[in-house]
Amino acid sequence: MKKEKKRAYISLYFEDGLIGKRKKRDFTVAFDPKELLYTKCKKLGSTKIKELIGTNSYQELVTYARKENRSLGNYVKHKLRHKLTGAL
Repeated sequence: MKKEKKRAYISLYFEDGLIGKRKKRDFTVAFDPKELLYTKCKKLGSTKIKELIGTNSYQELVTYARKENRSLGNYVKHKLRHKLTGAL
């Protein structure tokens, strides 16, 4: 029997991703692979996803997520849900 994936990941690349103590320029968002949002996002690519969430900067992403009291991954998925699925 084949083991089912529990998580699927999409990475977003940020030119300014090396701020603070970060050692990587990308930020990875975890999804349930069966989730409609993941299905819609997996083919978009980093640039299109950043366009949809309205930021091209890691620092802006951090600022926006803090303003809404959300984790970075939660903020990204929240914005994508509203843009792609009509707030599922």
